[in-house]
Order: sequence, then structure tokens, then C-alpha cells
Amino acid sequence: MFLVLIVILAFFATCNATACDHPFTEVPGGKCLFNSRGVLRGTWEEGQRICAWLNQDAHLLEFRSLDEIQDLADHLDPVCLGYFEIDVPDFILTFALISRVFFRCCSSTGLTEERKPSSLRRLEILQWMDAPGHKELPIICEVPPRPKCPAVFTSVGESCYYLGNSSTTWSTAQEICRLLAPNGKLIELETLEEMYSINEFLTNNSPARDYWTGAEERDGEEEYSWTSSGKPVIITNWWGGKGGPDSNSNEGVYLRHNSLWRWASDPKTLTLYELCEADPAEL
Repeated sequence: MFLVLIVILAFFATCNATACDHPFTEVPGGKCLFNSRGVLRGTWEEGQRICAWLNQDAHLLEFRSLDEIQDLADHLDPVCLGYFEIDVPDFILTFALISRVFFRCCSSTGLTEERKPSSLRRLEILQWMDAPGHKELPIICEVPPRPKCPAVFTSVGESCYYLGNSSTTWSTAQEICRLLAPNGKLIELETLEEMYSINEFLTNNSPARDYWTGAEERDGEEEYSWTSSGKPVIITNWWGGKGGPDSNSNEGVYLRHNSLWRWASDPKTLTLYELCEADPAEL
């Protein structure tokens, strides 16, 4: 069986979504599943072992709501599920072991053993069916999706952000961002969409703090540029109509909380809070 499993893993090598660890694939509803299309079959216990072999956090497919079943209705044939019977006709998650499932088994005939595994079959809709523990069925495994953002970062729009808790100089704030995530940096607002989304995020989530951005004046250039790329700052949102740095001022740009997150600039030796950015694609 494991030789077959290796062949299947090679086949799915190009099919996994970015939110899921190989060989799992993201499906409607956000679940990460490994579906062998019926090639891998096994008993309920074998299925759990195979899932754990694929990924230490994986287990047989489990549902926690009717919405999850509806999302996957077109992707499922009869399969082993990660549930066992505890009291006819209710089932409980084997993985979570926290509460009974509210779905009803479509047939409760012949249920005499405790902790009998469950399965699905396709009728007019997908329904619970009890199955003997030794019955072999196709196996679908589930694993939690990878976080979109690094630890401590929050997903906003197409990027990830971290609101700092330490008041530091511009250079120290930039270094903190680099340490928090691969290619982490002070926020660089290069599009109107990002500017609007981060302003809304700060309005709803930030304490009364001013935040450094990655825009700076370099070596008396008398214009601002983004640190990571060196590109000039084109789209702006200045408070008070300011258009550029003072001559030889070595300034950094920050977001003012009491000006609806409009921009201001001051020497980079000023101590403000870091607002870090990380690209999910680089995780």
C-alpha cells in the first residue's frame, strides 16, 4: 500500500495549493484535503494511520457544520470519516473529542458495537452511514491550512501586517520588522488600495499611536523613496499638504493617528512605533 501511496504523492506534487502542505490541496470552504480518487483504500484505523503518515497533524476528514458538507458535496464519493459511534445514532469527532455531532445517521440498523466507525455514501445528498471497522473504503485526509501570515502578523488585503508595541527610532523599527518575518520590512504603501485597506485596519484595531513607514530620505536626496526597492514615493497622503523633505533632513515618514492616518515626516531619530509588513507569498 505504501508503494502505491508514494506513486500518488508524486502525481499530486504539482497540485497542492499554497495554503496547504504537500500533498494536500485546498478545496471549497478552505479545507486542505488529500483525496486519492479511490486509489487508496483501507479500514478506518488504516486510514487514520495513513493520514498521520502524510502529515503529523492530519486525520480522516471531519465536518463541523452543514456548510462544510455543502462545500464538499461535489468532491466526495463514499469515504471513511474521522468519527466513531458513541451512542446510536450520534457520532463524535475522534480528533477533537469535544462534542457530539448534530448530524443523524441515515440508517441505524444493526448497530451493536460501541465506537463503530462512520462513513459517507452518496444518495440524493451526502448522509452518515455506519460501517464495520474492518470495511475498506477510499481514504480522504484533512490537515489544518497553513497560516497565511507569519506568527504575530495579521492578514489585511493581499499582505500581512504587525502593529508594534515598542517606541523606537526608524532604523530600530526597520530591524525589528526584518527579524519578525522573512523579508519583513516597515510598511510600504505603493497603491491606493493598500492605503485604504491599512487605514481602515488601523482605525478599527490600533491604539492611539503613530507608526513608522518604510519611506525615507536618503543622503540628502530631498525626495522620499521606499527602502526595500529604492523606488520614489509617488502615491502619497500627506497631512497639511507637505510635498517633500526638508533639505538634508534625513527624515522618515510616519502615519499620524490623530490625522486619520495621513502622513507626516520627522528625523529618523524620533521614537515611534513600528508597522511591519510581510508578503504571504514569501512564507
